[in-house]
Amino acid sequence: MKRFLLLLILIGINYSNVAAQDRSVKVSGKYQNDLESSNLKGKVKSTTCYEYKADKNNEGLNTNWDYKSIYSFNNSGNIEGISMYNQQNRIVLSLNTYDKKGRIASTIDKKGGSGNFSEYSYNNKQNLIECVYSKNRLVFRFIYNKFGKRDTMYSYDIREKLSSKVIYNYDKRSNCIQELWYKSDGSLDKINEYIYDQQNKRIQESNYDSNRIKTSKIVYTYDKRNNLILALDSNIIFIGGSPRKKLDDNIYSRTFKYESFDKYGNWLKKSVMIDDKPVQITKREITYY
Repeated sequence: MKRFLLLLILIGINYSNVAAQDRSVKVSGKYQNDLESSNLKGKVKSTTCYEYKADKNNEGLNTNWDYKSIYSFNNSGNIEGISMYNQQNRIVLSLNTYDKKGRIASTIDKKGGSGNFSEYSYNNKQNLIECVYSKNRLVFRFIYNKFGKRDTMYSYDIREKLSSKVIYNYDKRSNCIQELWYKSDGSLDKINEYIYDQQNKRIQESNYDSNRIKTSKIVYTYDKRNNLILALDSNIIFIGGSPRKKLDDNIYSRTFKYESFDKYGNWLKKSVMIDDKPVQITKREITYY
């Protein structure tokens, strides 16, 4: 339970602020919608994932699961709502609203008894210019560049004082390649850098301290269907997430196996593997328009 709740805290800040500016870039240069960013093919209406421990009897989809997540999508392929459950109750509910032009307008997150809210603003050229995300009296303000990508993030504490700032830098294909994190006094705190392949998939993430000494790294490998099959990390501190295999001091691997697909090529069963044995299984139901 604790692992799941901690993981949801991380999910909240990521999914509550997902709009066109945060999506990956297709080879064509256009931004992906939420379906494409999730590597889903076809006119998907919803996905329901059931997570099990590998030693459980999980022959039936809707029985004996540990956690369940439901994503619903609109006709444009963007997320309308997210619900996450443990066996006792629903833990997270997230709802997006869109304007008449199909642009995201607001997001409401409810986790337990608390609620968070995001509101998006556009200029007269219809470009996204700002998002304000309020989370338990904390405020995150995102400013966007002329291409609709995050330029700067300001975070404020409950006294409305600046607590940190992040500057985002991009390559010529609009992939985020660097994040510069600053403290409230303006001094550099840390640096995150990213590398992409020719299909604009992120294949490496490196983290540095304020002296630009590398503190951690993750390398990603994908299969021919663009599903993540291996994440090799060093010196990463994980809160929740998938089980990992220790390879050496502070070096771990996360290996994923996909065993079943529907007619569109979307996976229906994914296993986390350690020493060629499944330790965690996710089964997925997908509905289509």
